[in-house]
Parts: sequence; structure tokens; C-alpha cells
Amino acid sequence: MSTSTINAPILVVDDERVIRMLLSMVIQEYGYLVQAVDSITAAKKCLEQCLYRGLVLDYQISSGNGLTFLRDLRKSGFHLPTVIVSGHDITAIKQEAADISVQGFLMKPFELADLRTIIGQVFGAVEPQSIQPPRLLRRFFTHSDYKNHHYNVFE
Repeated sequence: MSTSTINAPILVVDDERVIRMLLSMVIQEYGYLVQAVDSITAAKKCLEQCLYRGLVLDYQISSGNGLTFLRDLRKSGFHLPTVIVSGHDITAIKQEAADISVQGFLMKPFELADLRTIIGQVFGAVEPQSIQPPRLLRRFFTHSDYKNHHYNVFE
């Protein structure tokens, strides 16, 4: 990782508001800067305006396919470390993702420990500010409704 991107934010791209918010909050809790957007169009604008440490990208986003977007980025010269997040079977997309140098995969629903491990492996270590995520997030990620894709955690 270059020294110019070590303090740069991670760009989170996910069209599900709750997932985007939770990914952002957890990644920030682990000491990284984060910027989150809800579409490929918004991600393109961000990448034109700012330098990023890496990318956390939903595989199937309402505005398009995450791997197609990433392939286009690679062709344009953007070679950011990338984690693909998907609610679909990741084994089916791993070869396609490997062809465009995806460094990590996270299957929804995911465990906090898995998120932390993958983020650390792909984006490098940061000074730990807080190893434990906030209580709300611990409750959310262990809540049975989350495991079943029911995202109403503010009941």
C-alpha cells in the first residue's frame, strides 16, 4: 500500500442503506476512514474526486453489477484493493473476481469477526482504536432476523 493512500478513506458501495451504514460504522470502529455511497454512479464521481485506500463493493447493486464496474475501473487504471460483498453464492463468482484481482470476499449475512479479518487482510493494519464494535452493532450482527435478511434492527 502506498504511503499516499495509507490515511485515505475506504469507499463503501452498497445500495442497501442498512448494510451500507453498518459496514461504514464497523470499518470506522476498526480505525479506518470511510466514505459510503449507494450507487455505481456515485462511486464513479467519488473516484474522480478523491484518492481511496480501497473499495468495499456490493456484487449486485441496483445500478449495475459490481464486478462489471470493477472490471471497467481496472481498465481505466484504478487498481484499488477490493472486497466484494454479496448475498449471492460467492463460489460462483470467485473465478471471475480473481481475473480482475479482487482481494477479498464477504458473504451476507456476515459475522463481525469475518468482516474485521477480511478488512485487515485487504487494507492493512491500522492503530486499533476500539476492538469491540458498538453494542448496537453487536446486537444487530447476532440478531436472528439479520441472519434471515430481515434488517429492521431499530424496532
